[in-house]
Amino acid sequence: SEISELPEFRVKGGVKKYVGLECQAQEILVAKGKEKMIETYISLPENLEAPVKCGDVVGKLIFKIGEEVVAEREITAGEDVRKMEF
Repeated sequence: SEISELPEFRVKGGVKKYVGLECQAQEILVAKGKEKMIETYISLPENLEAPVKCGDVVGKLIFKIGEEVVAEREITAGEDVRKMEF
Protein backbone atom coordinates (compact mmCIF):
# COMPACT_ATOMS: atom_id res chain seq x y z
CA SER A 1 0.00 0.00 0.00
CA GLU A 2 1.60 3.20 -1.13
CA ILE A 3 0.18 6.69 -0.83
CA SER A 4 1.77 8.77 -3.51
CA GLU A 5 0.06 12.01 -2.66
CA LEU A 6 -1.88 13.28 0.32
CA PRO A 7 -4.95 15.44 -0.33
CA GLU A 8 -5.09 19.14 0.38
CA PHE A 9 -7.10 19.82 3.51
CA ARG A 10 -9.68 22.52 4.16
CA VAL A 11 -8.80 25.26 6.67
CA LYS A 12 -11.55 27.31 8.33
CA GLY A 13 -10.98 31.01 8.86
CA GLY A 14 -7.66 31.16 7.03
CA VAL A 15 -6.30 33.47 4.35
CA LYS A 16 -6.07 30.30 2.21
CA LYS A 17 -8.91 27.78 1.98
CA TYR A 18 -6.66 24.71 1.78
CA VAL A 19 -3.31 23.53 3.16
CA GLY A 20 -1.05 20.92 1.58
CA LEU A 21 -0.27 17.87 3.74
CA GLU A 22 3.02 16.01 4.13
CA CYS A 23 4.10 12.71 5.62
CA GLN A 24 7.73 11.69 6.11
CA ALA A 25 9.08 8.14 5.97
CA GLN A 26 6.17 6.23 4.51
CA GLU A 27 8.25 3.05 4.26
CA ILE A 28 7.79 0.45 6.98
CA LEU A 29 9.40 -2.92 7.69
CA VAL A 30 7.21 -6.02 7.87
CA ALA A 31 7.85 -9.75 7.76
CA LYS A 32 8.65 -11.13 4.30
CA GLY A 33 5.49 -12.08 2.43
CA LYS A 34 3.24 -9.74 4.44
CA GLU A 35 3.89 -6.54 2.46
CA LYS A 36 0.89 -7.16 0.18
CA MET A 37 -1.38 -7.53 3.25
CA ILE A 38 -0.76 -3.96 4.44
CA GLU A 39 -3.73 -1.61 4.33
CA THR A 40 -3.19 2.13 4.63
CA TYR A 41 -5.59 4.54 6.33
CA ILE A 42 -5.51 8.32 6.68
CA SER A 43 -6.85 9.73 9.95
CA LEU A 44 -7.65 13.46 9.84
CA PRO A 45 -9.95 15.70 11.87
CA GLU A 46 -13.18 16.99 10.30
CA ASN A 47 -11.55 20.39 9.75
CA LEU A 48 -8.63 22.59 10.70
CA GLU A 49 -8.95 26.08 12.14
CA ALA A 50 -6.48 28.80 11.18
CA PRO A 51 -3.81 29.64 12.09
CA VAL A 52 -1.91 26.56 10.92
CA LYS A 53 1.90 26.46 11.03
CA CYS A 54 4.09 24.48 8.66
CA GLY A 55 5.00 21.28 10.48
CA ASP A 56 1.92 21.23 12.76
CA VAL A 57 0.75 17.62 13.24
CA VAL A 58 -2.76 17.43 11.78
CA GLY A 59 -3.35 13.69 11.49
CA LYS A 60 -1.90 10.20 11.10
CA LEU A 61 -1.09 7.74 8.35
CA ILE A 62 -1.91 4.29 9.76
CA PHE A 63 -0.59 0.98 8.40
CA LYS A 64 -2.50 -2.18 9.35
CA ILE A 65 -2.31 -5.89 8.68
CA GLY A 66 -5.78 -7.17 9.50
CA GLU A 67 -6.80 -5.44 12.73
CA GLU A 68 -3.20 -4.96 13.91
CA VAL A 69 -1.64 -1.52 13.56
CA VAL A 70 1.94 -2.16 12.41
CA ALA A 71 3.04 1.47 12.04
CA GLU A 72 1.84 5.06 12.27
CA ARG A 73 3.33 8.20 10.75
CA GLU A 74 2.45 11.82 11.50
CA ILE A 75 0.76 13.89 8.81
CA THR A 76 1.83 17.52 9.01
CA ALA A 77 0.84 20.81 7.43
CA GLY A 78 3.08 21.62 4.48
CA GLU A 79 2.78 25.39 4.83
CA ASP A 80 1.61 28.22 7.07
CA VAL A 81 -1.98 29.43 6.81
CA ARG A 82 -2.58 32.67 8.69
CA LYS A 83 -5.88 33.46 10.34
CA MET A 84 -8.04 35.82 8.30
CA GLU A 85 -8.42 39.19 9.98
CA PHE A 86 -11.80 40.82 9.51
